[in-house]
Amino acid sequence: KAILQAKDICKVDSNGECTSSGIKPSIETSIHMAVYRARPDVNAVVHAHPVFASTFCAVEAKINTRLTAEARVILGEPVKTPYALSGSKQLSHYVTAAVSCRSEAKNQTAAGICNVILMENHGVIALGSSLLEAFHRIEVLEDAAKMTLATHVMGNCRELSDSEIIELHKFFDK
Repeated sequence: KAILQAKDICKVDSNGECTSSGIKPSIETSIHMAVYRARPDVNAVVHAHPVFASTFCAVEAKINTRLTAEARVILGEPVKTPYALSGSKQLSHYVTAAVSCRSEAKNQTAAGICNVILMENHGVIALGSSLLEAFHRIEVLEDAAKMTLATHVMGNCRELSDSEIIELHKFFDK
């Protein structure tokens, strides 16, 4: 993946059909297409397997986004979907439910828009208005996962309070 170049990426049309000759689309293409259909505000979907964030895909514990203002504002409360086979219709369904704020997703809250999804025993997805924004969410998620693990080991962590989070949302107009 570190040597991936533009010529290695399969371009697909709005129906998910490959428009690049000789390149096979990812088995996860259906997930990307489902997200774009469900969320017209999204222009970029990044799917990755960062080590620390993906670790939280395999355990019941949540990534604590209340440790820094950056994590809370950029990530909100990440949602975890149930396990489904990579590239399956079921996984697309779970991810679509998560980004659409429907109750099939684990630990989904009724309010707010979900832009960060942890797929159980798989990896993570971040959405954005641009590729840079979606990628930045992945980076912040990975940092929040590392901090969650570190504070668990160190103990006695201070989380942002509910009133501080409300103040953050007012300040950043979220």
